Amino acid sequence: MKKTILLIGLFITCISISFAQVGADPNAPVWGLYASGVGERLSPCMDPCWVTYGVAMTTDPNIVANLEYGTMAPIVTGVTWAEATAQQRRFGRYFDDEPDGTWKCTPCDVPQPDLSCAWSSTYGKIHWGEGYYGSTTKTISGKLFKKEGVWVYEGTWGRTNSSRSGKVVFTFTSATSFKGYWTEGNSGKNTTWTGSGDCE
Repeated sequence: MKKTILLIGLFITCISISFAQVGADPNAPVWGLYASGVGERLSPCMDPCWVTYGVAMTTDPNIVANLEYGTMAPIVTGVTWAEATAQQRRFGRYFDDEPDGTWKCTPCDVPQPDLSCAWSSTYGKIHWGEGYYGSTTKTISGKLFKKEGVWVYEGTWGRTNSSRSGKVVFTFTSATSFKGYWTEGNSGKNTTWTGSGDCE
């Protein structure tokens, strides 16, 4: 925790220092937008709520040090202050909250998907409330919950006319779409299953 607070303070301080540096012209293409792991090293598709974004000069020694350590990474560099802050608004959690495609692969605050109507999917319409997809002989049941800022549906599929069954895992990339997979028995083979729906 102490390390995290120190790095957050360092990050805020380095931005302030950037403005104070000689030649810190906001219209010069010497700025960059940086993703930060807030005290831990960045990793691809990490917890989206743990990724923050800051604007600073590309030559700032504190930024350079954090880049070398791996707690920060450049998103865009060699741009003006306005261009960098526009990107910050795009990816920042408290702005548009879009994924950056590398460190933040899903928004932090994805609205809860509405499963009160049937959704289209790879294997036919999913009737969540009635517990079937495609046809009434194809059952599905599970639980919707939030995991590390992302809505996930985990459960099972089965057949009323045979012994076939398996597992399903759906990750909601937005309030109206999911990507995931299904497995059968103990095979361990994941087969893609995607879908979308809007109950409004």
